[in-house]
Amino acid sequence: MTANERGQYSAAPSALGYIYQVRYALLESLRRLRKGQEFVVAIETLDDVVFEQDGEAPELLQTKHHVNSAADLTDGSTDLWKTLRIWCEGIQADSIPSGTLYFLVTTAEAADGHAAHYLKPGENRNSVTAMERLNSTANSSENQTNASAYQAYRGLNENQRKELLQNAFVVDS
Repeated sequence: MTANERGQYSAAPSALGYIYQVRYALLESLRRLRKGQEFVVAIETLDDVVFEQDGEAPELLQTKHHVNSAADLTDGSTDLWKTLRIWCEGIQADSIPSGTLYFLVTTAEAADGHAAHYLKPGENRNSVTAMERLNSTANSSENQTNASAYQAYRGLNENQRKELLQNAFVVDS
């Protein structure tokens, strides 16, 4: 059944995204249990998936699921900027403690040479280059969809941006 056959008000895409969150939380929980870790997992609290230890939330996971469209995480990607907005607003509100690790888990691909690519784990990881690219986008883009995210990002001082991006990881594809 195509999107047109389901109708424009179908909740199917939202439901699939939520199921993706739950399944990813379960998978990651099973991995942690095998290692003997003690934790509490929460869904849709500080972020899509939150792993807490000793009452603190040291890891926040934002999940993005795409079925029919081939999404890329470029410097102007709405998925990337929505995620950054959530994290930036949490930092500004002091609801996210310093040292928290941030993960964007997505079915999209982090496009080579873009900020998200430099936030992937591995040898090409470079949070300084990612910050330069994001700073440039936040200061020059006229994309109205991302405007509130650009504003939230610019609301962080340089040290806050640096810590956020040093602790942010993109897990793509």
